[in-house]
Amino acid sequence: MRKAIAYAAIVCCAIAIPYSTSADRTPPPSVLAQTKWEVFRSEGGWSITFPHGWQVSSCHTCSDPHTAGNFVMFGSGVVDDDDSVMVEPLAPRPANQRVKQWLDDLKHNANLNPIAGEQWITLNGKPALQVTYRYQNSSRYRVIYVVDGSRAYSLTGPTFPTDASYDTFKRMVASFKFDSATVHER
Repeated sequence: MRKAIAYAAIVCCAIAIPYSTSADRTPPPSVLAQTKWEVFRSEGGWSITFPHGWQVSSCHTCSDPHTAGNFVMFGSGVVDDDDSVMVEPLAPRPANQRVKQWLDDLKHNANLNPIAGEQWITLNGKPALQVTYRYQNSSRYRVIYVVDGSRAYSLTGPTFPTDASYDTFKRMVASFKFDSATVHER
């Protein structure tokens, strides 16, 4: 199980979204409200909405981002932009471990960067832990760990309201749902 968690830590740390300070890039709320949104459904039993026109991708060896067990990256496609959000499956929660303990373990084992802050939340009725991590260069990024039964996922995105896609990330996170009718365990 440590291998699965360690793999998640490597993937998450390699493509996490750095902190940005350009406040002038944050779209006004009226622009976000007018954006058309699409629904992405994973065979892993979850769905999320994302802005129309954003690219959906996964690893280079993954043939289909919809396949259960693949991480999925959503992004604006602008190379120098930090507009991206990642949803990643993590190791299943052990049956003998309580949800809060598993989330607490994930924050340390799925990501090895220093923790800058955390907050216990619920995400569409599911227990979740929102953690802000800090890189060595002091940039920051946010990860939300959420659990449904034995399934555990991380949602990674911008950290501060000054980040260009912060409002988009909040809206995407609010739309993240587990679909119990199509659960395909890894």
